[in-house]
Amino acid sequence: MSVFPLFAFKRHHEVDLIFAGTLVVDFPRDREPAPHQRKQIMEIVDDLIAKAQSGQLSNDACLYGWPSEGGRPANAVDVDDDVLMSDWIQRSLVIGVQVGPGGQRFLWLDSDTLRQMRPAHKAPVGPKSSQH
Repeated sequence: MSVFPLFAFKRHHEVDLIFAGTLVVDFPRDREPAPHQRKQIMEIVDDLIAKAQSGQLSNDACLYGWPSEGGRPANAVDVDDDVLMSDWIQRSLVIGVQVGPGGQRFLWLDSDTLRQMRPAHKAPVGPKSSQH
């Protein structure tokens, strides 16, 4: 069985922000993240910010994190397969990430994810932003 990444991140260069990008996490798109998943998302974001601040993450970086500590497994999916990765993104949680000049962190679920989680008349679930 092929292994999908735990996450994919595409950094966006935003002049007014320290850090911005789109994070795709291999969690179900149609459910609110559980507390342990939220913690894992924040750990991923913290690591990405540290990499960006240390110069290890270029302004247009695209990187993948794998579920195992050893990096990319031998049976990993081909992340260059656009059809396969598009299908993965469609079923995964998509999160916008921004870090402002004062270090404020803003995380939000994309609108398609929110629509799948809740009927349109209900408010979004979970924190829109997190500040550490």
